[in-house]
Amino acid sequence: MISPMLLISVLVSCEEKKEDEVTVEAYVPPQELELPSLDGIDVNTAFTEAITLVGKVQLNPAWKGNREALSYKRPSCPDIYVGMTDDIEIPTNGVIWNDFCNTGTGLEFSGYTAWVGTLEQSGDIESPEGNIINGTRQMSGQALVRVSGENIYEFKGTGQDALYRVQAPNYDRWTYSATINGTIQGSQANGEDAGFRSDMYIYATGGDANTLEARGNVFWKQHRIQNRFDSAAMDILLVDPASAGPDDCALEPKGWIGIRDENSFWYDLVFMPMDAEDDAGYEDEDRSQCDGCGTLYLRGNETQAYGEICPDFSSIWTETLIDLPQAEDFVFTFQQAQNPEQ
Repeated sequence: MISPMLLISVLVSCEEKKEDEVTVEAYVPPQELELPSLDGIDVNTAFTEAITLVGKVQLNPAWKGNREALSYKRPSCPDIYVGMTDDIEIPTNGVIWNDFCNTGTGLEFSGYTAWVGTLEQSGDIESPEGNIINGTRQMSGQALVRVSGENIYEFKGTGQDALYRVQAPNYDRWTYSATINGTIQGSQANGEDAGFRSDMYIYATGGDANTLEARGNVFWKQHRIQNRFDSAAMDILLVDPASAGPDDCALEPKGWIGIRDENSFWYDLVFMPMDAEDDAGYEDEDRSQCDGCGTLYLRGNETQAYGEICPDFSSIWTETLIDLPQAEDFVFTFQQAQNPEQ
C-alpha cells in the first residue's frame, strides 16, 4: 500500500516537471546576429594599410631603441656584461645589460636586454660578383628605459631577424625574415604612436622579385587604421605583379587577412586557399578563382558575409615595405655599448 505522503510527493514532483518543460509555443529561436556596420570605412584601403603596417613588424625598432637608450648610460647605470647569466638564455658571445638603476637625474634602467649579432660581408658592389651581406640578429628582453619620465625604450619578449643581400651593378637581390614575439615601443624605438605587440613572422624578398609572406598577429598600442581597427591577423602570401610567374595569380594573394575593431569584432577577408591544388575539390570553389577578390566575413559567423571585396595591393610595392637593416646594424659590441660615443 502506497503511503499518502509518498503519493503527494510524487504528484508534486510531476507538477514541477510539467512547469519546467518548454512547450513548442514558448520556444523562441535564437536571433541572427546583425552584422556591424562598415559605413564610412574604405574597406579596401583598410586591408591594404594592414599589410603595409605588418611589413614594419621587424626587429629594427627594438635594436635601434636599445642602442639609443644606451647612449644615455652613466657609469654603472646600467651594468653591462658579456656572456650568459643564470636566468637569461643568450649565446655565449652575446651582450647584456641587466640592472634596476636610477641616476637621480631622471634616467632609469629597469630589467634587461640581451642581444647578439653576426655579420659576414664580402666583395665589392662595383664588381661583377657584387657585394654580399649575410647578417643575423637575436634579442631577448624585459626592459624599460625612461628619461625624465618619458618611455624611450621598452622591449618585452624575444625577436630575431636575418638578411641576405647581393648588390652588383644593375643587380640587387635580397631576402629578409623576422620573428617578433613580444612588445616593442618607446620614442627611441618606433616613435610615440607606433608601438606594437606581436607574434608575427614575416618573410620578404626584393630587388629582382618582390614577395611578402606574413603569419601571425599584431596589436598596435595607439595607432588605429581609419580610426577604428587596432589589430591584424593573417596567413598570407603576396606576389608583386611585376614579379609574378606563370603559375602565380597576379591579381590577388593567397590566404586571408583579418582586422579587429575596438569593439573586438574581427573582419576576415578570405582569398585563394594557400594550397588549393592539394585540397581535393577545393580548386573548384568560387574562392579559388583568380579574380582579384576575396569574401569578407564577420569572424565566428561564417554564414554571414559582407560580400566580395577587391582590394588593390599593387600600391604596397611602390613604397618601402621593408626597412632593410644595413650591414653596420648587425654589429653592436660590448665596447660600443660601454662607450656609446665611439
